[in-house]
Amino acid sequence: MTYPFTEVITSHDMSFGGSLKSLNMVQRVLSALAVTALAVATAIAGAMPAHAADALIEGRVIDASGKPIPNIAYFLHGKTPADGFGRTDSQGRFTIPASILSYGYILEFEDALDDNDGRPRGTYAPAWYLNGSTSADATRILVSEPGVVRLKDMVLSTKGVKDFEKAPVPVIGGTVEVGKTIYALSGSWFPELREWSSKYRWFRDGKPIWGNDGMSAYVLSPEDAGRKITVAVSGYERGYRETTRTSFSVIAPRLNYSKVAKPTISGTTTVGKTLRALPNTWAPNSGPFTYQWYRSGVKIAGATSQRYLLTAADTGRTLTVTATGRATGYNPVTTTSGATARIAKGTLASKTPTISGTKKIGRTLTAKVGTWTSGTKFKYQWYRSGKAIKGADSRTYRLTTADRARSIKVRVTGSKTGYTTATRYSSSTSRIR
Repeated sequence: MTYPFTEVITSHDMSFGGSLKSLNMVQRVLSALAVTALAVATAIAGAMPAHAADALIEGRVIDASGKPIPNIAYFLHGKTPADGFGRTDSQGRFTIPASILSYGYILEFEDALDDNDGRPRGTYAPAWYLNGSTSADATRILVSEPGVVRLKDMVLSTKGVKDFEKAPVPVIGGTVEVGKTIYALSGSWFPELREWSSKYRWFRDGKPIWGNDGMSAYVLSPEDAGRKITVAVSGYERGYRETTRTSFSVIAPRLNYSKVAKPTISGTTTVGKTLRALPNTWAPNSGPFTYQWYRSGVKIAGATSQRYLLTAADTGRTLTVTATGRATGYNPVTTTSGATARIAKGTLASKTPTISGTKKIGRTLTAKVGTWTSGTKFKYQWYRSGKAIKGADSRTYRLTTADRARSIKVRVTGSKTGYTTATRYSSSTSRIR
């Protein structure tokens, strides 16, 4: 069977004696359980109780304007001081399994749980059904036969909620060093803070440190070094509005590397080749390094990668690189490599040219250079049977009668700043017709 609208935990294995006067004490225990256990109950919302239920008690909790109030803790008291407890759903509704009980139950409500919409605990005053301020004022809920008992809407009020008389700013104690434990010292509140009703949240530079909610102690990690650490303490007590106080900040000093190393440079020191900076071994491992390349001691704008492509501007100059270690929580350290040898001119990639076109007087021949280093500029010289043809220095050449029965070839000269000039000759053509 599925029970909608609520998250339910019931218990019949508790044997308490006494009258309703004992309920206030027991209620404090159950409120503590509600704060810590109802989150678990969410996972089993609507589950069948451990015992067979004879009836269901259904109702809704609203505010003075008629708006439903979610996440209100409720406690059903009958055969024992804890026949059932849970929280209202997003529409303020609740459904409680119950046994037939001729003398009836009483039902208590308390705004003691964290609310997803940020409502502070204790916004609404605790009350007993139907609008009683104490258990003695509670209206008994009679369950005399199987079925559903539908209750009138329970109205909770914000009136009568008190503020803490004393709520000091917490102090952070302990050794403020990475790897050490610090503590939130909440001070003396009135009413006195209880362990179950106190909340702690730690912050790093004003942002929550996830995974440490609710803990009054915190172990400082390298990520905290050099950052402002604060703790917020929230106190709640039945009938009192939740109050939060935030400590002044403490800052753990950054750590120093136990070992640093100068980077080394690998690669061929000629224009067009790529150099690589090797940071070598640091302790602790720095993680990603930042780099800066220098040309004869002058910073190269934009050269901040681990690799650097040598350009014509580097010709005849030496290069160095700095590596900066920035491990989390450690003081940054910058080291500088030794200088490279002077950068030599690069070697142009080149191809032997070919000649296209019809080898016949009056037709035009074209020199095809093939694939060279990108950015190469070319010059041409045409030859007739091994002798340079005066003025024939374009990419194309128009055959004349002087070329009849002669062979033609072309010379291609490639040049680029920072590279050694390269010259390539084509093969000679067949004799011109």
